[in-house]
Amino acid sequence: MIVLEETTADLLRSWLDAKRHDIKPTTLESYTRTIEKEIIPALGEVPVQALKPATLKDFYTKKLTEKHATGRDGARCVQLCHMRLSQALAAGTGSKALCPERFDD
Repeated sequence: MIVLEETTADLLRSWLDAKRHDIKPTTLESYTRTIEKEIIPALGEVPVQALKPATLKDFYTKKLTEKHATGRDGARCVQLCHMRLSQALAAGTGSKALCPERFDD
């Protein structure tokens, strides 16, 4: 089994780079702001395979109550963070980081 330590930041930035040509510049700016200012400071160093429901629940709970770098209220911030994480994780399901057994020799 191949064990990769792709971080959440690596996954999000890779997904964002892949989306760059498929979305409007203003959408790219919004996605980048949410990823770089909200998600990566809190979860960026976490290996993708170590993301657990409890980790995300704690992250979302904290986001509901804190002041946000993006200027959004807590509920909207959580919604946007969840969407970006879900999209990146769904796109990454074919990667070695999320499905290492698919790459076994």
